[in-house]
Amino acid sequence: MATSKRGFTRGQAGEVGKAKSTDLEILAEVLDAIKARVMAGGYVAASDFPVAHRPFFWAAITQVRDDLPNLKPGWRTVREEHLNGLRLRERIYRLRGES
Repeated sequence: MATSKRGFTRGQAGEVGKAKSTDLEILAEVLDAIKARVMAGGYVAASDFPVAHRPFFWAAITQVRDDLPNLKPGWRTVREEHLNGLRLRERIYRLRGES
């Protein structure tokens, strides 16, 4: 293993290795939650998960879309302000029938 000028050893397992395993566990949990909710007939959105887990949601949704090709994106209106003419929408995913 090479040692840098500051004395850090490259390639040594440490906190980074532990963080990666935790990240993989979070990704697996989010992946299972998405599949369970979608297979039950519901829809799933990034706002259904805590803010810290939303990057994992986007990584997991790509895997789920590869596994379930009939998982289609759509939009849900979260809030509307008629005086300002603003509409806040979010991306949702749900199973659609074969077309």
